[in-house]
Amino acid sequence: MHAVKTLPHVNVLHVLLNTQLLVVVLAFTMLPQRWAIWSSVVSYAGVVVSLLLLQVMNWQLVLDQAFLCSLVGGLAVAGHKVGAAQSSAAHYFDLALRDPLTRLPNRRIAGIAFEAWRQEGQPLALEEAAVLLLDLDHFKRVNDEYGHATGNLALQVVAQTLSHHIQGEDFVCRWGGEEFLIMFRRMEPGSALRRATEVIRAVEAISHPQLPPLTVSAGLAMLSEFTDERQFMALVDQRLYAAKEAGRNTVVMR
Repeated sequence: MHAVKTLPHVNVLHVLLNTQLLVVVLAFTMLPQRWAIWSSVVSYAGVVVSLLLLQVMNWQLVLDQAFLCSLVGGLAVAGHKVGAAQSSAAHYFDLALRDPLTRLPNRRIAGIAFEAWRQEGQPLALEEAAVLLLDLDHFKRVNDEYGHATGNLALQVVAQTLSHHIQGEDFVCRWGGEEFLIMFRRMEPGSALRRATEVIRAVEAISHPQLPPLTVSAGLAMLSEFTDERQFMALVDQRLYAAKEAGRNTVVMR
């Protein structure tokens, strides 16, 4: 008869311990936390029973294995908590800086961008930046005649249209209510006025089966006209209302 070859006791011990550690790592990688902990405990108990039955028990290594498994589990749990915290922080950051209806940045971001551009310190950079403030014409009438759901849809469709008409370093946000703001970079006054007119014509061209015809009025100013944000926005606002007085669906720059 041929003798059956067996692994040395120490090899059996290491194989069982390494296999159980692999089970722990896979469990915390692939399973929900509760099931991962349960799988780790069961696999560890199975290893202890197997070692006792095989009479190759080494309590020091088994205790070291328990510590190592606890460490792996603890790091995995901590990693999940960090990931959840980062996800939560990103969610609240998004809520704070993005308009929930249109998914555009809100006016807080516009203020940050305005300050960053103003502090570039180069007069030429200020002259090459323009701000366009747009207001959806007769928006109250849209809400009153078609309902707030249609009004919300109008804001979303206009936001998408504006987003499609910005380029490179340009920036668009929902300023508030039915107002939107676009900041143009690297642009002299004539080009800014042409771009503003293109944006207004793009909104006028919107064709949506659930929406009435839409237009916007706008005020346009170069960032070099003022260095104070409040004075600057007051100027843009004045020009916006001048566009309303001029019959709407137009842009006023002077």
